[in-house]
Amino acid sequence: MRVQIVGRVANRVEGAAFTMHNHTYQLTANNGPNTLHGGVDGYHTRVWKAQAVKRGVKLELTSPDGDQGFPGTLQVRTPRSQQLARASRVLCVPFCLS
Repeated sequence: MRVQIVGRVANRVEGAAFTMHNHTYQLTANNGPNTLHGGVDGYHTRVWKAQAVKRGVKLELTSPDGDQGFPGTLQVRTPRSQQLARASRVLCVPFCLS
């Protein structure tokens, strides 16, 4: 089974930059001139804090302010154990951002 977790965005940021509140943020480009799924160092390459729970595992990751150009510290965590969909062999990973 293969699981991929994307970064702060689940698509492309055109030109690897965006403007918010009159400030332009330059991101790391990893898809030509664009940012794809959060940049070069995606969350799938990170070491997550893991905790065994009944019938699964809980995952947690902190993305600090400025990580790959994105503003603000981001806490990513799975709120409950993961459910394995046996028929499709897909691991569903719901997560909360704060």
